[in-house]
Amino acid sequence: MSVTFDVSELEAFKNNLQGFQGQIDSIIVEALNDCVAREIRMTKKLTPRDTKTLMNNWRITDVKKDGDTYQVTLYNNTDYADYVEFGHRTRDHKNWVPGKFMLTVSERQIEKVMEEIVDRHLEEAFSKL
Repeated sequence: MSVTFDVSELEAFKNNLQGFQGQIDSIIVEALNDCVAREIRMTKKLTPRDTKTLMNNWRITDVKKDGDTYQVTLYNNTDYADYVEFGHRTRDHKNWVPGKFMLTVSERQIEKVMEEIVDRHLEEAFSKL
């Protein structure tokens, strides 16, 4: 008695997975770009409207890969960005102006949904196999 299995579909799936392996970097970069684009939109919405320069100076670096680590930075080089973000003393040093935490709040919100965003990008790529 003998049993024969047709494994051609498994072989094709294996080949597709190997092709998928080469796409992982681009999928992760795409997902990170999606996350940071959402974060910059949120940050700009939370930036006080009377600080147009601050609102317009939010920037994003390109995603960089170093070993198994991916890095992208959202930043603002406006001189007073830290003071608006974290708060500051008034000129006479008698009062405190509370911070707006526009970047801090946005970062926390994105961290909550980042895994879902990355999963969605991976699922989309996987469904194309």
